[in-house]
Order: sequence, then C-alpha cells, then structure tokens
Amino acid sequence: MLVQVTWSSSGFFDDEDAAATARPEPEEFRAPAWMQAPDDELPVRLLSDRVIARTDAAVVVLREVRAFSVGFEVHLDWMLRRRGEDAWEWRRLAESATAGGWSRDPECGDSSLRFGLGLPDGSKVRKAEFGFALPGGPSPEPPTAMPRHGGSSGGDRSVSGSNGLWVWSPEPLCGELRLVIEWAQVGIPIGSVPLDGDAIADATLGVRPLWDEAR
Repeated sequence: MLVQVTWSSSGFFDDEDAAATARPEPEEFRAPAWMQAPDDELPVRLLSDRVIARTDAAVVVLREVRAFSVGFEVHLDWMLRRRGEDAWEWRRLAESATAGGWSRDPECGDSSLRFGLGLPDGSKVRKAEFGFALPGGPSPEPPTAMPRHGGSSGGDRSVSGSNGLWVWSPEPLCGELRLVIEWAQVGIPIGSVPLDGDAIADATLGVRPLWDEAR
C-alpha cells in the first residue's frame, strides 16, 4: 500500500544552519596592569620637553611623565635625519628607531633605540615578558617596565616618532630615578637622565577616574 506524505520544504535546513552558525562566546582579553597604563583614568602630566640626547643624525626628547594610580608612563619623541646613507642603509636605520625599547640588530650587534629605568639603589626595573599574559598565568612582581611604541612617520630625508615606557609600580618609586637610553647606531652611547620619583609619587594623588561609576 503506497502512502502519500505531504510536507513543506520550509525550514528544512534550519537545524544545519543553526549548527553552522553556533559559536562559543569569544574569550575576553583584558590587558593586565603590568602591560599598559589604566584606560579608565585621567593621569597627571609632568611636562619636561627637554633634549636628553643629540648627535648630528638624531635627537631624543623627553616630553613628559604621566602619573597613574599604579605606575607611570615616560614619553619620548625622536627624530632622525639622513646624513649620506644610501637608500638601504637609511631604511634600516629608520626601522631600527621604531623597534622600541629593547631591540638589537641581529646582523651587526649594534643597539637600536633602547631605554629602561634605574632605581636609586642602582638596580634596574625588570622588563615584563609577554609570557605572563597567558590566560591563567601568574603576574610578574612589580616594579616592571614595558616599552610602548607610539608610531612614526617620515620619508627619504627624515623620520620622527615617539616611544614610551610603562612602569607598573603600585607602590611609589621615590627618590631619584634614572631614565637610561642608548642608540649606538646613531652615535648615542648608553647614558641616563634623572626623573624625580617623589614628584611622580605626589602626582598620583591627583589622578582622576574617567567614569563616574556611581551614576
């Protein structure tokens, strides 16, 4: 006996479509405190605007220190000008400036633009490794430092840009701190300039939240 079944094709593939589009909620990444400055605070700016290193080819300027509740950022500007390099040499030199923080040229061994922070007792603030950013991983012990690259622009004759250093330190770093820089490729040897840790610590008292959570 032949049984005739009447059915509609409407919705025939609904279950397949639902399975194909079902996606787990993506895991939210929140940058840990040691990686970058708080994004919900208005920092207190300590302006400097002084040249801290200069050669015939390069200038490095300490622009300002921005104090946050759990640390501070050091902001540097730099400029390179071409002084007889061929096109490939100029490109390599310009790229070295944008590496930011702890870069080293593997071919010639010369240092690129590098910077760090020294403490009053002669020790240095440790570099924070990205391995600590693994989900569920431990946090490094403060204080730590993380280079921050702010971008660059230029052309065949000159290049300028900015770099920064985020210092994570929930406890104030008082006394005379030393900003240490080196840029051997343009003739700037390792050297340091003072930063007033007491002034930075006092400035943290004026940090304000960007959002009023009470509203």
